[in-house]
Amino acid sequence: MIPLEPHYQSENSLAYSTYINYGVTANNESEDVIVAATATFLNTSGVVLFLYSCASQDDLEWTRNASQDWTESVIESNHQPPAKSPDRGFDWDKVMEKGLVGAVVGGLFALLAGAASLFKRKKS
Repeated sequence: MIPLEPHYQSENSLAYSTYINYGVTANNESEDVIVAATATFLNTSGVVLFLYSCASQDDLEWTRNASQDWTESVIESNHQPPAKSPDRGFDWDKVMEKGLVGAVVGGLFALLAGAASLFKRKKS
């Protein structure tokens, strides 16, 4: 996984993209796939949401646009988060750490989905 610099940041959201390289081997067949993904953290109504979109390697910009559209839709559908007080802030560094863990979990999910797809093609 190669995380890229955050490309969108506001008081209540942060988005960054990654390229993820997957290698799947099943029934003595191997397939390597590079996936583009965008992770967005969103503070809405005082709750942090993790939005994750992924697509083929060439569709990085699509993942970013889809994530931004999704973010705007969620914001419009929810109350605004509580105002930031001087004693409390939103620690984006901790969010990024947890986001990387979430990205790895999402990547493992995509890997399993790819393996299942490879098994289905092999049986056909």
